[in-house]
Amino acid sequence: MKTKIKTLIKESRTLSEDDKQNYLKIIDFLPEENLKELLAILENEKTAIREFEESVKTQKSDINKKYIQNFKKLYQEEYKSAVKEEEKEEKNKADNILKNIND
Repeated sequence: MKTKIKTLIKESRTLSEDDKQNYLKIIDFLPEENLKELLAILENEKTAIREFEESVKTQKSDINKKYIQNFKKLYQEEYKSAVKEEEKEEKNKADNILKNIND
């Protein structure tokens, strides 16, 4: 149990380096009950951080998907607009040619 606690202390993201060193120094002197409590706290911290990171990853993924969808929509709208403008220009050219032929 002490080895697992030591590993969790070293991996902790909420403890400062000084706090980590202090816990590592006193761990061999803590009673069994305190070790169990410390283990539970450190495991809860690790679980909470993992869940938080997964949540952030999911949110980032959702945001990226939404961005891509918006980008595709904007691209399609711009493409359609450009095609319509091109068609309009081509029609005007054709109308001018026909007008010149008829004159």
